[in-house]
Amino acid sequence: MKRICNQGIIRGFTAWSDQYFAAARHKRMLAAAGARLMRPALSASVSQWKTSWEFSRRQELAAEVQRNAQGKLGTAEQEMMAMKAKADAELAYAKQAAQKELERELEMQRVALTGTTEEMIALQKQQEKEQRVEHLAQKAMKRICNQGIMRGFSAWSEQYFAAARHKRMLAAAGARLARPALAASIQHWKGDWEADRRTSLALEVRRREQNRASKSAAASGGAAEQAMAAYKAKAEAELAYVKRAAAEHEEKELERLRVALTGSAEEVAAMQLEKDKEKRVEQLGQKAMKRICNQGVMRGFSAWQEQYLQHARHQRMLAAAGPRLMRPALSASVSHWRNDWEAERRKNLAQEIRRRASAKYGGSADAEVAEIRATAEADLAAQKKFAEEDKLRALERLRIELTGSVEEILAMQAEKDKEKRVEQLAQKAMKRLSNQGIMRGFTAWSEQYLQAARQKRMLAAAGARIMRPALAMAVSHWKGDWEEERPLPSH
Repeated sequence: MKRICNQGIIRGFTAWSDQYFAAARHKRMLAAAGARLMRPALSASVSQWKTSWEFSRRQELAAEVQRNAQGKLGTAEQEMMAMKAKADAELAYAKQAAQKELERELEMQRVALTGTTEEMIALQKQQEKEQRVEHLAQKAMKRICNQGIMRGFSAWSEQYFAAARHKRMLAAAGARLARPALAASIQHWKGDWEADRRTSLALEVRRREQNRASKSAAASGGAAEQAMAAYKAKAEAELAYVKRAAAEHEEKELERLRVALTGSAEEVAAMQLEKDKEKRVEQLGQKAMKRICNQGVMRGFSAWQEQYLQHARHQRMLAAAGPRLMRPALSASVSHWRNDWEAERRKNLAQEIRRRASAKYGGSADAEVAEIRATAEADLAAQKKFAEEDKLRALERLRIELTGSVEEILAMQAEKDKEKRVEQLAQKAMKRLSNQGIMRGFTAWSEQYLQAARQKRMLAAAGARIMRPALAMAVSHWKGDWEEERPLPSH
């Protein structure tokens, strides 16, 4: 579950590390190419020294081969000739590989410095292929190195499963020996149920075979027999699986019944904890499976929703900017009418406030009326300023989207991303404030649940002490002796 939850972080870190290593490799290649271009004499001298060293090495090897050949006869000469041929072949292969590597590095440097887009893309693909091959080789080497650990873990797991199976068999045998009548009745019921199921299955197979034989011709008898044999084999496999599952379930239920009837308090508590754990594991598995199955749908819907909302916003902006650009006189007249309407509305509001204040407080309300009027005018001015800034921002974004440069578009996109992040943080804060009651309720419930669990554990421990008082007294006595003999810490 942790890996599934952190899958995005793992992928992001992997992508970042790949980019970092690729950038570091490019830097090393550029540094090497720059050194070769800045100091061609040094590069040529190193190449000449390498050629001279290889030539002298070949001469020494040939002299050694000739000197050893002179001291031997017969087959020794053939062996030395074979060794010489092998050494020459290895040297030629090494030279050829070094020459190819040098040519490839020079070609990569040329493409990185002065190559076209197609060559750079091809070079990038080749580098990615080499990285994948190297990664696979590293994986194979790790598996080869860890082969002993894998074999040891496999052997340990086999022994563990065998021991667990033996424990289950012993528990089932103990339950059968403790209650033979119950085991015999369940076995008898199981045999009757399997006999009835086999009988009904055989009748169903015979009925289908008769229907198929009546519908098909005599020529298709072989195919029908094969189909019936396959169906019969499948039914037998299903029956065997059902029998095995029923046997395992029966053993588990018998063990739980034994614990519930004759088990100690520790076994009952352990059985209850195991049941609760199985329920939680099953619920978490179902939730995880649903999320994994619907992961593509969730991602696709999120991407589509973002694109749809962005496209709808662009359409609204274009629809609002289009009439302004097509009919500037109409837009100016509407703006002028709106300003007149707001001025008239402010005037009416001020008169109404003055009338109410004079009717309620008399002549002493002029200061309060003036204060209320100033506050209303300030709020209105702030609203007008905000609307004007929003309008200018929308027009500027529309201009950048239509005729802006690349830098302006990138800056606008960065600003949009920042606004989205701010809006998302505000939405998260609102959700947390809205769900504050749920969080408090869950906290209260969790406290009650933990307290109830603690009381259950205390009751189980008390039951264990009551059922085994001698053991409890012995443990208490041992604890007292240990605390007495324990040395005091030095300050």
